[in-house]
Amino acid sequence: MQLTEIYWCSVDSWEIFVPATNETINYNLQMMSLTIKENNGIFLLEGIIDSTTLKKLHNHLEFLLAYTKSVTINIDKVTAINKSGLEIIENLFRRAELNNKEFYVIGYGCKAIYESKNLLNVA
Repeated sequence: MQLTEIYWCSVDSWEIFVPATNETINYNLQMMSLTIKENNGIFLLEGIIDSTTLKKLHNHLEFLLAYTKSVTINIDKVTAINKSGLEIIENLFRRAELNNKEFYVIGYGCKAIYESKNLLNVA
């Protein structure tokens, strides 16, 4: 006798049907990822910047720097940034400067990012 059936499953949520009670139970694990949304030329980052999201962020921002003159990211909705994330942001500042492009970080916490690697003279 089967007690449960998984109807739908993704990385962060499951929907399970329990035949004995004829109910569906939803489980949301909410593993925070990183989303990047553009609004009027500003890229809003939402979520965490860590080893699981770093490659996506780096690739996206490298692409933008290659094909635009200026990139601005807003970190208002970033809930955590690890050391590797700070290093990627520092590298993007340096790459932008070497290629005569502009790279800005705005939003809550941006001053700490600029100060963490003495980037106040870069931006």
